[in-house]
Amino acid sequence: MSFYTALTGLNGSQADIAATSNNIANVGTTGFKRSRAEFGDIFATSPLQNSSSSIGSGSILKGVKQQFTQGNIAASLNALDLAISGQGFFALKPSLTSSQVVYTRNGSFNVDNNRNVVDSTGQFLLTYPVNEDGSVTSKTINEAVPLQLPVTSGEPKATSTIDLAVNLPADAPVVTDHPKFEAGYSFNLNDPDSFTNSTSLTIFDDLGNPTIATVYFIKTQNAGAEDPTNKYDTRLVIDGTVIDPDLVAAVNDNGDQLFVDRFGRETTVEGIPDDNYFSEGKGSALYRKDELNEVIPSQPSRLTGSQSSFDFGEEGNKLIEVTNDPMRFKSTREAGNADSAVFWGKDFLLVNVDDGDVPVSIDLKPGFYNAAQLATEVQRSINDAYGDDTKLQVRSNVDDKLNIDFYTLNTGDGTLKGLTSAVEVDLLQKSYVSDQIGVDTTGSSPDFTREQFLAHAQVRIIDALNAYEKTNPNMLGAGNSKFTRGAAGQMASIYEKTEVTSFKYASQTADGAGGTQVDRHMVYSYYNKNPDLEVYQNKQTVSTGAEIKYDASNNVLTVPFPSGTDMSKYSSGEIVRLVGDFASQDAVLNGRKLTVLEVNSTVGAESIKINTTGEGFPDSAFTLTQAGTVTETTNFSEAYILSDTATDVEAFFEGADLAPTGAVDSYNNKKIVLRETSSNKHSYNHGDSDLNSVAINTAGSLAATTKYMVTSLGTTDWGTAAGGSGYTPSEGSVFTSGGSGPTTLAGTGRITEVFDASIADTGGLAMADLGELTVGNGTLFAGATLQHRDSTASDTGASAAGLPKKTVGKEYIISAAGTSLDASLAVGSKYELTWSGTKFQMNGKDLPLDAKVIPAGQKLEIVTAGTGTVNALAANPATGIAANYPLKTSITVNLGLNSASALTLLDASGNVVPLDAQVIKVTEVFSNFQSEGLSYRGVSDGALKKSLDSLGLDSADYANDTVWVDEKNPPIKISYDAVNQKFEFGVNHTAVGPGTDSNFRAFKISGASDADGTNNLGIPAADAAAQVAISSTAITSGEPYVADGAEMQINAKRFGAVVKYNSDTKTFTFASGTTGEAIRGDKALGVDVDQSASNIQVGRYSLSTADGSVVNSTFDTSTRYMGIGDSGLMGVGASKNDVSFTAGRGLASDPAQAIGASATEPLSEIFALSASGGGNVFNVSVNGISGIIEVPGGNYVGSTLAEQLQTRINQISDQDTGAVVGGVTVQYKSDTNNFVFTTGTTGDLSTIKVKGAAKLGLDDVPLGVGAIPEITNLVQATNAAGVPLFVNAAGEVVETPPDNLVDDFYPLYVDEGELTFDKTGSIISPTNRVHYEQQSEGFSIALDVDYSQSTQLSQPFSVNNLDQDGFTSGRLDGLDIDATGLLRANYTNGENKPLGKIVMANFNNQNGLKQVGNATFVETASSGTATFGEAGAEGFGSIQSGSLERSNVDITEELVNLITAQRNFQASSKAIETSTQLTQAIIQIRS
Repeated sequence: MSFYTALTGLNGSQADIAATSNNIANVGTTGFKRSRAEFGDIFATSPLQNSSSSIGSGSILKGVKQQFTQGNIAASLNALDLAISGQGFFALKPSLTSSQVVYTRNGSFNVDNNRNVVDSTGQFLLTYPVNEDGSVTSKTINEAVPLQLPVTSGEPKATSTIDLAVNLPADAPVVTDHPKFEAGYSFNLNDPDSFTNSTSLTIFDDLGNPTIATVYFIKTQNAGAEDPTNKYDTRLVIDGTVIDPDLVAAVNDNGDQLFVDRFGRETTVEGIPDDNYFSEGKGSALYRKDELNEVIPSQPSRLTGSQSSFDFGEEGNKLIEVTNDPMRFKSTREAGNADSAVFWGKDFLLVNVDDGDVPVSIDLKPGFYNAAQLATEVQRSINDAYGDDTKLQVRSNVDDKLNIDFYTLNTGDGTLKGLTSAVEVDLLQKSYVSDQIGVDTTGSSPDFTREQFLAHAQVRIIDALNAYEKTNPNMLGAGNSKFTRGAAGQMASIYEKTEVTSFKYASQTADGAGGTQVDRHMVYSYYNKNPDLEVYQNKQTVSTGAEIKYDASNNVLTVPFPSGTDMSKYSSGEIVRLVGDFASQDAVLNGRKLTVLEVNSTVGAESIKINTTGEGFPDSAFTLTQAGTVTETTNFSEAYILSDTATDVEAFFEGADLAPTGAVDSYNNKKIVLRETSSNKHSYNHGDSDLNSVAINTAGSLAATTKYMVTSLGTTDWGTAAGGSGYTPSEGSVFTSGGSGPTTLAGTGRITEVFDASIADTGGLAMADLGELTVGNGTLFAGATLQHRDSTASDTGASAAGLPKKTVGKEYIISAAGTSLDASLAVGSKYELTWSGTKFQMNGKDLPLDAKVIPAGQKLEIVTAGTGTVNALAANPATGIAANYPLKTSITVNLGLNSASALTLLDASGNVVPLDAQVIKVTEVFSNFQSEGLSYRGVSDGALKKSLDSLGLDSADYANDTVWVDEKNPPIKISYDAVNQKFEFGVNHTAVGPGTDSNFRAFKISGASDADGTNNLGIPAADAAAQVAISSTAITSGEPYVADGAEMQINAKRFGAVVKYNSDTKTFTFASGTTGEAIRGDKALGVDVDQSASNIQVGRYSLSTADGSVVNSTFDTSTRYMGIGDSGLMGVGASKNDVSFTAGRGLASDPAQAIGASATEPLSEIFALSASGGGNVFNVSVNGISGIIEVPGGNYVGSTLAEQLQTRINQISDQDTGAVVGGVTVQYKSDTNNFVFTTGTTGDLSTIKVKGAAKLGLDDVPLGVGAIPEITNLVQATNAAGVPLFVNAAGEVVETPPDNLVDDFYPLYVDEGELTFDKTGSIISPTNRVHYEQQSEGFSIALDVDYSQSTQLSQPFSVNNLDQDGFTSGRLDGLDIDATGLLRANYTNGENKPLGKIVMANFNNQNGLKQVGNATFVETASSGTATFGEAGAEGFGSIQSGSLERSNVDITEELVNLITAQRNFQASSKAIETSTQLTQAIIQIRS
């Protein structure tokens, strides 16, 4: 047994040695794959045998397996030596008729006698059939064919196509710019300066005869800002002849002819939307594709005004002021002030955008603007005027009441307690605002703009708070916060002169007990034609006969004062005001504020010097001389220096500061308001003052039998006073000294003298008490001209008792007829006093010198009503009016004659005051107004005007009142929150908050409790209104509201107009908010319906130079300026001849759209919108203007919610700039269940962003941005002389327009022979072939040149590809085999033909292949069926031509294996030998 076992080992070693020997023998065989012997052991056993004691029976050869690893690849010089790099086998046929396929990696092929490619055994290489481009036509093994190499190729062919790809150097200079071509460029093939580069090639004619063709490249253009392309012209020269290219049609990638519309947008004929369009048989303007490279955005219409009449400076930073205050109109440029920097903002421009039916006249906001800011404000105003705003309607019994409640702290339980009754503000009561704007508040539901409503409501709040204090004294804690407010009458027109009005101010103690009257002086300044008011304490007259001198060299103005003037009132650096009746330099001096430079206190030389540096004084010195009679232009008769601005009284124009923040309109009521300042607040009403009372400790002995009223008890012991008789007074009681009362007093009480209401009775009013004056010596004025009013009774020649001249123009009551009173004048009647030039007059009748008058308008206060006994009036003796007057009744003094022809006292209604009524004199807080009459110097006799009347300060118009609300800083101020679209109410905590007399801790604003509807202003009902703690920042808000009044712009809406300023040209440009020109539907790509043209017209109405009102509101929209007025500031108007207009161009710009996602529930069905969690709040930003939209909670469907959102979005405005949103549409799309928000504005600056509830699909809405369509500037081709070129119906380029031209869409061509590159060096045109053709005797050419692969890079000139398709008959000259196995044959005529693609095969089990010799295998069942494919495809390696794969035998490894096998063989032999010896020994033993 051991012998057999050893014998199997010997056999195995022999087999191993054989395999190794075979490997070693084939180490040089191409494509050979080494083999390896594999063995298995023999182990015999039976089921009954113990395996642990079994011994194996040797080994057995299991098989010899090939090792298909990659062999080394070696290069060769034979193109048919092929190596496979990677997986796969070549497929071979043993014979041309055999159906068997064998496989090898031995790529050593050659050509047999029949030109077949075979291996060394003559087996044929199989290839796939291919097309001319080398693509495989069939990949099945049955279609594979043995490869055969054709010796020759084709018949001669004339060149018809040249593929020429060159790189032209980017840095090459422009040839046509060479100095030698300054007079004109000409090409010369022998002149290298006339071209940039050239290349030549051989082409063939029909017989295969070669000729040389040369292409010359001539750089003609570098890329620039206007045309960002580089251009080269070409010349094709054949046999010295330049061949001109034919017209080249521009085509798309499919080779279809391209057409362009008027905007250069390309299409094919199939894409032209006009069904009636055809180009066959028609000519066209010639447009070349490479010349249509100027892409521009579509343009809006633009109007540029002439140069602005105001010099804004080089950078446009100088400021102008815009005012809408009617008091300031005379200072504006529109009033005729050529040098003024103030402009009238009302009816500022007349604008029509995009051909609206009616233009809009815009108003600007008051303020200061540089040029750019002015442009922005004009832009805002235009878009506001065209916007979606509606007026706010105040509905009767719904919105007409506001309730203001204040809350104090209950000290007991810490709760808050409101007023007994809230302050009610009736919004349907008129105010001076409603009067100004012409709104009838008595109507059921008047409409206001928002700013009008804010101004009106503020005035009504102020009036209501003042009225509440009067009817509910100290309920608002205002008992000690009262002050007197004197309101003048409304000025009929702007007073155009500077005036000084002196008056008496009753300066009293806080409780009204005593005080003094002081002089105050109000200046109405008209300096710079800009009315201004200020009250001063001091008025100093300039010296009589003195000179006011201006030293231009030192910028000093000297003003002299009379000797003895108290100069301590002045100091260096003090601001004073100079006023006077200057005949010259009035515009420079009168009414202006000046700074004191130096004070001269030397007696007899008192003066002040004024610093005039930077004050705009003239360049030349001047001197003004004071004279009593003004006869010289340098004279003045009166001049004053006003100093020390009053701290107790101030003056302003009513409503001048009322306008809400950012408002356009001014609510200046043209009324002068005098009022006490906050430092002089008090507890008494102005009519209750005790100014005429005296302190008893200073009264001394009282006049006997004189009546007095006790105004203050003080600490006086009335009963023990000397001369007393047990009198026990009370405040307000009346006593007669020496009678019921004392004759002397002591203590701290106060009394005031009482008069009987009768006149001339004992104890009654004396005429002196009423300020009676005698007309006096009229001869003072004889032969003189009254030049002013400020002369006093001490004037030369005047009677000490005579009337001073300043009384002229005031009303007086005749108290005594004198000797010869004209019959038309009646004692007791009131008349205006005038001056005839020689005499005082009333009603044009001279007054006797001994006639007497008392000033009209004096006031008395009735302190005792009397019995009611009256005098019968002489004019109507049958009428005796009995009247019991309540105490503290104030009456204005009027006189009448009784039946006995004696004067009697009347009230303002003509009622006779009872004779035994008792009165005291009333001194008003502001009284005795006296004008200096500066404005009437030089007015002719009998034609004097009344300054006081002009200022509204005459007694009939002027009225004092006691108020507590500071109208400039009221306790409650209404405003508008533009972001949240709510009205807000702020509180002035310094007026009514903690720590004040009121000590209110909270406040609340609510609507009327009895309203019969929901408040349209968003003001909540009392039970829903918030109670807000009073602090410096306390604000309470209403609910968001929707204005539902009249629409402010009922004509076509326009949005997005733009205004810009150009600092270089100093002009303003106005642009429509849309782009595009008029286009009929389907006459341009993308235009389905008619498109309207963008348009803009700008002008101005003609305005009155008196008050700025429109004097001619006609307009003509057929003109560019429409109105007949001008705006020199903006450079537009009827007289502006250099206004330029550029029509809109291109396509209409697109709006921005914000498209929400699909809602999470169907919104076409009713759904609930809840305020919980902010589900009803939407954040919206349109063109950068943001707002928070709060929609009332409730049930909606998608369409109704869209309506609510749209209305509220279009109410958004910018809190700071006032810019408005308008034209936004909101749509609910039921098919997609989402919302779409679209702006009214268009273009790339138009944006919209929306954020809302996720369930509405609005939690992540992308920003919407508008767009401006781009268009190409369509430029018609021209010849060298600039003549436009056309293409006729035959396709020929002509200069004369063909008779039948296409419209709207034009065939597109490329420039013949010109190469155009972009900035990156890529070719733009031509991308198709350029055709050259010339037929002449002895010469015929027709070929296409393809330049499409050419480049222009920063590299030297090179030819990257140069092929032509012409050839003679060619012979095989070589083979090219690429990595994919594609074989191409090269022929001497230049042809390169694909012959086939080598078949590749692979197997799932290569080791299952059967080797049949010559490194060739056949498939077996074990290897599986062959998979066929191409080299380089998945699962197949690539083919390397000119290479062979060597054997994969490693000779070193094989030698080692051989040694190992030999040792194994020796060991097995030794085992046999040993086994034999053992066997013999055993035999011997047995034998």
